[in-house]
Amino acid sequence: MPLFWTAFAERNGGNHRARKRELHMEKDFQGYHIDGEFPEGFSSVIESWFAVIHDYEEKTRFGRESGASIYWYSERTNVGAFAAALSRNNITVIEEYACKKVIEGKEIQGRADISFFYEHQWYLAEAKMHWEMLSSQLQYSFDEKVLENSISDAACSWEGDKNTIPLGLTFIVPAFPASNKDAVTTSVQAFIDQFEKVNPRGFWAYCAPARLRYLQSSRGGRAFYPLVIMVGQKNLCCQKPTRAVACGAAQG
Repeated sequence: MPLFWTAFAERNGGNHRARKRELHMEKDFQGYHIDGEFPEGFSSVIESWFAVIHDYEEKTRFGRESGASIYWYSERTNVGAFAAALSRNNITVIEEYACKKVIEGKEIQGRADISFFYEHQWYLAEAKMHWEMLSSQLQYSFDEKVLENSISDAACSWEGDKNTIPLGLTFIVPAFPASNKDAVTTSVQAFIDQFEKVNPRGFWAYCAPARLRYLQSSRGGRAFYPLVIMVGQKNLCCQKPTRAVACGAAQG
């Protein structure tokens, strides 16, 4: 199969960075972008997140015809995969813990999804899962409103602990129609291309393992789930970014 390379320079915050993506029709699709809200070194966490997804698929293949995906179970499972990536980088992390929240001016006891200590700062993150059901003809237009719920929830938790940086995490899992199996690979690439054009602020990463290209639900099998996108954004109403810009890509 042919190997295609795309490379482009991106201007953001006065800095030029090159981002390169490798595309092979029989290999993994994965890449990331980190802007000025996060330090450049956060790329190691993204790389570890890729590894967690691949490791889980590899381990679940033992005794089975194919492996399973860690990303299609639930919001909670995706948060766990992110926590595992943080832990692999020796970053202190805690999940599902009791915390104070302020909702419409009223203080309540609640639970936060995840908090981690990175570069002398605590981050408090709330997560949301979004299933993107696609039609038979791929017409994808990403709506950034999908990201607002997690950012808003993070602000509520931040009101209860202002020593943290509030972070919204969104996990997007698109479902591609199983009626056209031959078009899945090209559809995944088209989906990624369109998402990259939106280029939401913060950090984002996508992972589409080749071995999960035709992953189907056990309940009906009407769609493939070959891809996950993770987006992380600070709530800028609570904390303003001061970091430099960094871009990168991972090779599949």
